[in-house]
Amino acid sequence: METLDRALRTDILEAIEPDVVKQIISLKPFCQIDGAFNVRDLSDAKYTGSKSGYIFRSGSLERLTEKGKQDIDDLGIKTVVNLRSQKDFANNPDPVIDGVDILLAPTDPDASKGMRWEDCTFMDLWMLEEDEAFKKQCLCTVLGHIWDCPDRPFLLHCNAGKDRTGVTAALILALAGLPSDYISRDYALTRIGVELVRDFLLGKLTGGKELDLRNIPAFRDIAGCTADSMASLLQKIEERHGGVETYVKQVLCYSDHDVDQMRASLRG
Repeated sequence: METLDRALRTDILEAIEPDVVKQIISLKPFCQIDGAFNVRDLSDAKYTGSKSGYIFRSGSLERLTEKGKQDIDDLGIKTVVNLRSQKDFANNPDPVIDGVDILLAPTDPDASKGMRWEDCTFMDLWMLEEDEAFKKQCLCTVLGHIWDCPDRPFLLHCNAGKDRTGVTAALILALAGLPSDYISRDYALTRIGVELVRDFLLGKLTGGKELDLRNIPAFRDIAGCTADSMASLLQKIEERHGGVETYVKQVLCYSDHDVDQMRASLRG
């Protein structure tokens, strides 16, 4: 636990020792899918009290190998929900996997142009309140799958598996009844999950430009994934919407019956 806590506190601009990363990702809730990264089982009964093997999260699958396809089959995953933009999907599509459906739930890459966030919490809150594509496409596609397909395990991902995936996963876990500290801890595990591809992802975030990221004050918070930032987001949802369940009902327009059905699907 001490090793994990120390790794989670590591600045996103600093490397974590490879042996530490290897040790942590070999344990649950992390899963191994060859060519993928930041893969976790969100529904392991031992950790969440919900049915095991139903919801998985990851970063992009664009580097998935043939062995990775078999790993997906071995995990029982039947649907992949792609939360990336249409442009990202067109440039680096998810591979075709026999027996696995791909649901496209794209965000609008232009929606956030010109936006400047002071920290990760406000960026995620903007997605939940202002980003219509994220609300209507990403969230509603995932929640609709949970409502309609309680026996069809799925994996959701975006590019890094941090922001769109992280916020969506947080809402799912909250609906399942998990406490804020557990949800925040799960979010923070992404710091470990992206380590093997951290330089690649940072390069994408900077557009390949040679920038001294230490001189960009907001970058650490936007690119990082701390438990505190998720805890802050959940607190904001509580203050502004009365909690995740109320947000799902009032903002996403689901009924009490819908939410009860989703919760039953998540708990088994």
